[in-house]
Amino acid sequence: MIQQINLLEPSLRPVRQWARGRDLLLAGAVLAAAVMGHYQFERLALAQVLAASGPAPDEPATAPVDAELQDRQARLQRDEMLLKTMAGLVDLPHDSAPRLRVLIAALPPQAWLKDVEFSGARGVRITGGALDALSVAEFSRRLGLEPAFKGLPVQVFELDAREAETAANTPADALESRLPAFQRFVFSSLDTVAKESR
Repeated sequence: MIQQINLLEPSLRPVRQWARGRDLLLAGAVLAAAVMGHYQFERLALAQVLAASGPAPDEPATAPVDAELQDRQARLQRDEMLLKTMAGLVDLPHDSAPRLRVLIAALPPQAWLKDVEFSGARGVRITGGALDALSVAEFSRRLGLEPAFKGLPVQVFELDAREAETAANTPADALESRLPAFQRFVFSSLDTVAKESR
């Protein structure tokens, strides 16, 4: 019997099946095994990284967090102080000598100055004392009348009545000399809270 082979008509040629059912199942099984192997490898690598980086989840981790929080708060305060210092360097006090003369001229005879700090163009912080509260009020009124301090929002941050105190640093035989009772005051136009001045 003679077999005839069609070499001319492409549609009559036998079609080769590239993907049979058995081949698809085998390829799917190999791919699933590869995915599971990669998942196990990544899970073990993540567990090693977590174990090396910190405590286990059941251990309390509050102490390192609190230490880090305190460290960051300290750095923030240091940076704020640096910013205030830099702002002070840019905004330097002007006409300090005339302002100090005006300040001394406004001082009543019953009052004295302990500390004067000029900040920026118009900022001021004044610490002092007076023998009575009326002298403090008079000093505040006189400052408000002076052109150098007019319109400046000077606030009384502290007014503290002090009892009579024995003078410090005196010899034992001179303890009879005593300081009279007085009013300690802090006037300030600065934003910062007045520091304790003893």
